[in-house]
Amino acid sequence: LLREASRVFGIHLGVATVLAVLICVLPLQAMRRAVDDVKAAQAQVLHSHKLSALGEVFAGLTHEINSPLSIMLSRVKLLLYSAREQGLPAEVIQDLEVIERHGTRIAEILQGLLTFARKTPLEFVLTDLNRVIKDAVTLVEKPFMKEGVRITTDLDPDLPAIWGSPSHLQQVFLNLLNNARDAMPQGGEITIRTFPTPDHVVAEVQDTGTGIASEIRERIFDPFFTTKEAGKGTGLGLSVSYGILLNHGGRIAVESTPGAGTTFRLALPLGERRGHEVEALQGAHRG
Repeated sequence: LLREASRVFGIHLGVATVLAVLICVLPLQAMRRAVDDVKAAQAQVLHSHKLSALGEVFAGLTHEINSPLSIMLSRVKLLLYSAREQGLPAEVIQDLEVIERHGTRIAEILQGLLTFARKTPLEFVLTDLNRVIKDAVTLVEKPFMKEGVRITTDLDPDLPAIWGSPSHLQQVFLNLLNNARDAMPQGGEITIRTFPTPDHVVAEVQDTGTGIASEIRERIFDPFFTTKEAGKGTGLGLSVSYGILLNHGGRIAVESTPGAGTTFRLALPLGERRGHEVEALQGAHRG
């Protein structure tokens, strides 16, 4: 009888232990996940406010620089045309070409700043994200293949439509594709996937490149931050992409392992949820 009682007591003790673990440990895990989610959301809000403040500064600088630069570029183009027509020395023509080339580069940087500092709402339409991705891939696929970079896609054929600006979303994917190409100087593979979640459509751009070191990962969306050689990048591509996604009510995250590649994950709200979210988020971005 005593042995039977001990056995029953052991069973009850085991059950009580399991229940205690379920009651105590699972809520703690849920709390940890909630804290991590709050920290991630807070970091995104702080980053958004920082980018918004920088956008205000860039908008003013861009306006002040763009007007005289346009005049200078138009005069240089006329001088270059006249120099070629009159057969001036090659050194003169080369100097004018250098001025034109660098002036054009400045204009491209300013255009990136204008996109980053955008204060007016984008023109949204119901958009097939798969089509946006296919169009972006078509633009770069052949030149990438010459560099040993192959692009594969795994696009959900039943992906719901989103409410967005196709041209700006294409710019985001072109920026990500170009970054992936640059991260694979010896060639490699880029994989693009799309799939739905209950509230969003998700796109992933994954490469087999050099990866991003953990100490700089938090800075990659900052304007003018780049790890490329001088003259090979403005450092605006990812910050502009971040701003475009923010204006769509979306978000972007990055996962990377040095030496093993990088994955950028984009999430955009479903089409039927766009209206109020876009207005609220653009208002916060402008403020």
